[in-house]
Amino acid sequence: MNREDILYWLRVHLATGVGPKRFQMLLQTFGTPRNIVNASLSALRETPNLGRSTANRIYEGLQIVDSEAELAEAEKAGVTIIPIIDSTYPEFLRNCPDPPPILYVKGRLQDRDQLSLAVVGTRRPGLYGSEQAYRFSLLLAQTGFVIVSGLARGIDAQAHRAALLAKGRTLAVLGSGLNQIYPPEHHELADQIVQSGGAVISEFPMNTAPQAGNFPARNRIVAAITLGTLLVEAPAQSGALITAALAQEYNREVFAVPGPVDHPGFAGSHNFIKTGKAKLVTCLEDILDELGDV
Repeated sequence: MNREDILYWLRVHLATGVGPKRFQMLLQTFGTPRNIVNASLSALRETPNLGRSTANRIYEGLQIVDSEAELAEAEKAGVTIIPIIDSTYPEFLRNCPDPPPILYVKGRLQDRDQLSLAVVGTRRPGLYGSEQAYRFSLLLAQTGFVIVSGLARGIDAQAHRAALLAKGRTLAVLGSGLNQIYPPEHHELADQIVQSGGAVISEFPMNTAPQAGNFPARNRIVAAITLGTLLVEAPAQSGALITAALAQEYNREVFAVPGPVDHPGFAGSHNFIKTGKAKLVTCLEDILDELGDV
């Protein structure tokens, strides 16, 4: 895709009032981002299910956003902008109900990323949870699976590091812009992921701060881009449970590593097992048997 087209995609993406679902709706009405940008205010107001005030905000936003500056920020950081119509956009993600219209990618996406599993859990694991996240991620990576997680402290970081040790491939999906690596102490880990041939991914503009509301959106990408999700030490209110619930909604496999029955750190994982939302796994073979021929 040429630079001019990328700028049109960015301009719509950055406009006030445009999220993934609204972007999709506008594309259905106008056909291309270029047509959206060039649409009159009256045409936007006539868009089904948009509303007059929202149309006004989008129209104003399209006039003032600086897509050139955003693209310059991405290029300076070595980040590629991948619209949903690009052939390198992940197929599993494209087919989910609310795919990001644009991905910011530092590193490379590959066809083999379809053979991937998410490994997620608490940011404050105990020794057992940390060991299990590392063990499963190492074995999965050695088997050829791409390990996907969120670069967070705790289970996420263990998953990425194990994949790197196995000389495997790992993808980190952020809830912030790629100029705002979070947590900040994982800058080096993010660099190692890219240098190893993996990728760091976000749907958010380059300088977006890591706000709490961004992480459920990040979790849907983790869930959608993979064959399944492995829960490791997820307490009752863990954000990892959002990822697992979305994986189930997207008809992906959900697995959970059991922990001590009275340990609150595993309450969310155990509830998923008890209610049949996740399959209990104790070894790599449990996952491979469930996935079958992949």
